[in-house]
Amino acid sequence: MRRPQKIAVDVAIVGAGPAGLLAAQAAARAGAWTLIIEAKAQVGWPNHCAEWLPGLVLGRGQVPAEAPRARVGELECRAGQTRAVARVAGVVVDRPTWQKALAEEALWWGGSLTCRARALGLDEDGRLLVAGPAGRFAVRAGAVIVADGALSPLARALGLGRQAGAPAINLEVEAGPRPCRPAVEFWPELFGYGWSFPKGATVNIGLGGVTLGRRRLPALLAAWRESLLAQGLIGPGVVRRGGGWLGHDGPRAAFVRGPGQTPLLLCGDAAGLGHPCTGAGLPQAVDSGLLAGAAAADLARGVAGAGPAYQAELTARFGQYLGRGLAARQGAWALWRADWPAAARRYWPLWPAEAGR
Repeated sequence: MRRPQKIAVDVAIVGAGPAGLLAAQAAARAGAWTLIIEAKAQVGWPNHCAEWLPGLVLGRGQVPAEAPRARVGELECRAGQTRAVARVAGVVVDRPTWQKALAEEALWWGGSLTCRARALGLDEDGRLLVAGPAGRFAVRAGAVIVADGALSPLARALGLGRQAGAPAINLEVEAGPRPCRPAVEFWPELFGYGWSFPKGATVNIGLGGVTLGRRRLPALLAAWRESLLAQGLIGPGVVRRGGGWLGHDGPRAAFVRGPGQTPLLLCGDAAGLGHPCTGAGLPQAVDSGLLAGAAAADLARGVAGAGPAYQAELTARFGQYLGRGLAARQGAWALWRADWPAAARRYWPLWPAEAGR
């Protein structure tokens, strides 16, 4: 049997989502030669989110002019007969366009990208083992960034366990004859919510959460799609389908040392930074990716304190925010079966306080 090819880089990044790509940019800008490893056939799709990016992170997320498809200023929240409008600010972006631009920027600064490649774990010497289109190879890296999502196959291969969470599925569909406003909707049979976000000529619709009745997520999404279609808010055509996993048990250790004392930095959903109640994670992905890339470049240069400093910075930025989200999820779960509209109003972070809890 042919031995795996061996290569060496300063920083290896597993996962080409926003967190991984921004980490690759930050590391490369700091002078590190990077390798990005992505399991999907193309960067940016499929995804499992509404593609809404808050205005506060637009600059940090380096969103090119062609990626935003619709501006969002209001979000309608629906629970039974109750309606409320939250004031928000941001844009619905096209994830493939955005992430392609992020990848191009990262590669311009210095590095390479391999798609259809799976990180299998680390060998006893700390080399990252990868199965790619041309066969298996081993990567010697000064630091490894783990950014492969909430289910993180690499984290599980390293014995870090699987995050508790819930599935999410989404469709990008044709826009309908009537305007479709950005909205989230709650139902008694789904401990989670549905979303609809207009995206110019198309609309993102999806569901994420734990089903509580006989119908499962695909059936619930099909029923909601039919409802939106009957109202003229969407058209019949399906452009793209996506799905994934929403972690909901809060942050996990973001800096560990693997075999051979190889430093590992977890970021984005892989670090448990998705909001436990809403599942929202793009702002945390952007910030943690940039921080992880800079820390990884330092570690590759031998700055031993960069790893603990990265962990401390994530805790300072997101610890209280995600802690409140976890408490909100637990409170909503305790109340949901008895009074799901009240649970949504009381614990959904974006439900306007002036609309009543």
